[in-house]
Amino acid sequence: MADFLSHVIRQLGASGRTPPRPCIAGAGAGGGGQVCVQVATAAVVWMIQASVSLPPLDAPPDAARACYSAAAVWAGAFWDGVFDMLPAARAAKSDSAQDTRAVVDGLLADMLAVQCLPEWPAANVLLRLFAKALSSPKGLGHCDSGVKALCVDFTGHLVRGLCEEALRADAESQWVQGLADLVEEEQKDRRSGSSEGGAPDAGAEGAEGAAGRRAATLQRVLLESMGAWGGGGGGAAALTSSNESSDDASCGGASGARRFLACQMLHDALVASARASAGGGGAAAARPRKSEAASLLVAHRGMLEARGGGLLAGVCAQDGTPLTLDASQAARVARRLVVDGPLGAGRATMLGWLVDAGDRQRQDANAAMVRAKAIKCIGAVAEVDSRVLTMPEVQRGVAAALQDDGVSVREAAVELLAKHITTDPALAEDYFEVLAEASTDKGVSMRKRAVKALWECCARCPGFTRRTDAVVAILQRVADHEESMRALVTRLCADMWFTPGLGGEGEAPAAGAAPHVGAAQRAAELSRVALAVYSAGGRGIHLPLAPDHPLVAVVAAALSAGAPKEEGARGAAPAAAAAKAVHRGAADVADALLDQIVQLQGGGGGGLDGGEDGGAAEGEAGGSGALFSRLLALHALAAADPLLAAPPRDPQRFVRALAPYAAAPDAEALQGLTDDAKRRGAEELLCLLAVLQAASSQLRALAATVGSQLTRDLANITTKHIFTQVVVSASGCLCSLSRLDASVGPMVGAMARRMYDVCLELFLRVWRAPRLGPSALDTALQAMGLLFIARPSLILREGSGAAEVYRQALHGGGGGPQTRLRVLANLVELLR
Repeated sequence: MADFLSHVIRQLGASGRTPPRPCIAGAGAGGGGQVCVQVATAAVVWMIQASVSLPPLDAPPDAARACYSAAAVWAGAFWDGVFDMLPAARAAKSDSAQDTRAVVDGLLADMLAVQCLPEWPAANVLLRLFAKALSSPKGLGHCDSGVKALCVDFTGHLVRGLCEEALRADAESQWVQGLADLVEEEQKDRRSGSSEGGAPDAGAEGAEGAAGRRAATLQRVLLESMGAWGGGGGGAAALTSSNESSDDASCGGASGARRFLACQMLHDALVASARASAGGGGAAAARPRKSEAASLLVAHRGMLEARGGGLLAGVCAQDGTPLTLDASQAARVARRLVVDGPLGAGRATMLGWLVDAGDRQRQDANAAMVRAKAIKCIGAVAEVDSRVLTMPEVQRGVAAALQDDGVSVREAAVELLAKHITTDPALAEDYFEVLAEASTDKGVSMRKRAVKALWECCARCPGFTRRTDAVVAILQRVADHEESMRALVTRLCADMWFTPGLGGEGEAPAAGAAPHVGAAQRAAELSRVALAVYSAGGRGIHLPLAPDHPLVAVVAAALSAGAPKEEGARGAAPAAAAAKAVHRGAADVADALLDQIVQLQGGGGGGLDGGEDGGAAEGEAGGSGALFSRLLALHALAAADPLLAAPPRDPQRFVRALAPYAAAPDAEALQGLTDDAKRRGAEELLCLLAVLQAASSQLRALAATVGSQLTRDLANITTKHIFTQVVVSASGCLCSLSRLDASVGPMVGAMARRMYDVCLELFLRVWRAPRLGPSALDTALQAMGLLFIARPSLILREGSGAAEVYRQALHGGGGGPQTRLRVLANLVELLR
């Protein structure tokens, strides 16, 4: 073994060339295509297989039990020598002629390729000892981060290969299960009808119940099947000399595999017998009885030397002939044994090693490379079997990686999620919160990838129920300090709301996504998002929407930029066409929202007065919630671009449709409503008034009947509505209408003067009530200053009470220094 490590393995890494890989199994032998491995890999596997042999019949129990241990000893020695080379290796291939990483990767890939071939049973033992070496101080516990990174790569490679075999074994499980049932039935018949030695079966029966019995049965099936093939059997004959047909001469092929398998079966039976003798406790100190050990040795040597007449001889295929297994069928049995064995069962444990390697609390501060590599390896395993992402331990590890202070670790975690959650709604639900948090990361690349992943959940993950929440999380980045981030959010939202296809204008629809999304559906989507964003602001009234509101800002940016600008040979023409398509899509959505609002009003789905459920309806269940969400979305569109509320083909359409609903609620109806319902009614009216004001600001004329009725309704709102915000908004609408109707101007002026006088009287009352305190006085003076700026005549006219208040404040007639400073500030602003 020492010579092999020195003169073969070390030279593989120094050759500078890829070693040849002759074919050792034809197409279908392993259940797939041709299997090709390096000669060095075949040599070490055969060396391990040749290291075991059944002891003589008169051997003591300890010798019989130790017949198989030599394989573990020599396999451990091989990997010890290989891992001793790792400190001099590099995590990434360099200009050095020595590339130990490639050597180990090649060996590992070869052993994974042959571990499920029945002629190569020692490959599984080598992989088990390789996993043991990975968990040792020479592997993942090494003090050098470069060695750790290598071992993380090797662990990911091993787990990925085991998961691939597990999936294939699951697909073949029904066939293997049926075969095992047939053979076990034959075993029962023979035990009940004859005195055939069944010691191995009895031992397995007491070992681990049904699983142990099934493993022993499948091992015997393999042993008998390979006995029928002949000495070189299977596909290994390409590397086996034609004159090596005896068990003693051949360490490879079917004969060497049968000897190795018989030793393994004898070892397992002896361990099971010792455990049974210990009463089910630990079998480490227990020993089988000498007579039982001798009986087991005789039985297994008999199975090895038999060339027919075994269990398979009594099992018939469907056509009535004795059942025989070819190389492909035997590979299915071998794969089931590997997956159910210690190495296959250890997949979850090794995956836990990767999670630990990606945990900053378990690594030193300079091991960001190791942590990032561990997360990438988990992603590679998830590409084979995405179910690993549902494991609680993996979920905690990914969430911790997203909080890592190394940007490469966070990026690896986001990339891992982005590759898998778009095709699995359950995974998208599980990882939504961590992705939403990642979208606020301090790294620009992290934020971009997280936002794209959230968008892909919406566009390419049918059945994703948190679509609205994902869009809200995307919208939060519209005010990002990075321009490219803002452009990304704008493009994604434009694609979602203003283009018929989810993939964007000009793109083919994504797999699983609807090929065309109508304006009504896009309007409903925009309404849900608008309501979610508004509700996140709390229970207060936040209307009208400000220009920097996320929804208004992103719509305005989408309409001003259109589709993403294209450069180079395409020029500006396609970009202009894309921008035109976005505007057309926005106009279609605005029309759809208007139609839905009118339909909800006409269908009794809630009114602008609120309703019994006005304060509680926050979703799309109907009622005031559905109406408010549409009004809010239409308000956002009109605030971003008022022309959407005054389309060129019929500029007065929105005003005509919405004007009948701009009315003050009935006083008696309000008495039976809750405070939440009153607030919701005020919010709906505020949205409607904002849309009317935006639409009227773009009109050149308005139908007389519509204008006169709307003017009366607005005047009524300014005098009767209980919410100040609604009164202010209605006053703004009146001012906008005064531009279209000359008769409205004097009415607005009279109302303004009356309001000024009323407000001034209220402020003077506050001034004359010192018990309210200095804070109230300062607020009153500040409000008075704003009134005087709007209407200077209130303070300049003779006998003005306001002027007298200022004189008293400046000459110490009331208040203190703070009051005098406020008065002086008001006068400075007025003079400006």
